[in-house]
Amino acid sequence: MPTVHLLDYVAGNIRSLVNAIEKVGYTVEWVKSPEDVEKADRLILPGVGHFGHCLNQLSSAGYLPAIRKHVQAGKPFMGICVGLQVLFEGSTEAPEVAGLGLVKAKLDRFDDTTKSVPHIGWNSAASNKEFFGLRSDSKYYYVHSYKVPYVKGQLEEQGWSVATARYGDE
Repeated sequence: MPTVHLLDYVAGNIRSLVNAIEKVGYTVEWVKSPEDVEKADRLILPGVGHFGHCLNQLSSAGYLPAIRKHVQAGKPFMGICVGLQVLFEGSTEAPEVAGLGLVKAKLDRFDDTTKSVPHIGWNSAASNKEFFGLRSDSKYYYVHSYKVPYVKGQLEEQGWSVATARYGDE
């Protein structure tokens, strides 16, 4: 059975995530140190909460250099919620805290004058190509207040595969 490494820095209930990972045939190994990240073939970084708090927790535990090295090496990485946001340069949620800067873009809060924030519910994800099994006719569940203003081609030029969703006019 293939293995995935899961970094739990106490940022939410991850039992359901572990159940889902095991259901699709993976064994979960818990990351307990930055050295475990360096040994990981596949890394999942879940997260619920505040951008600044997440980065501070990961930094104080010494994980940021190991996460950076893992992603830059092209190893499989799945960031969930704020676990993905750490890859960006920063966020308006905590302007004084720098992200890893691997993705050259900053997160911004949805405009709440025209819609409810956070965005909660089912929505599609569109991509210019199929990747990771995402299908344009499928729906995915969203719970988030922040987005990356998308400029077509900008992230792709950096080497990223991109899927986008619309929420209201954003």
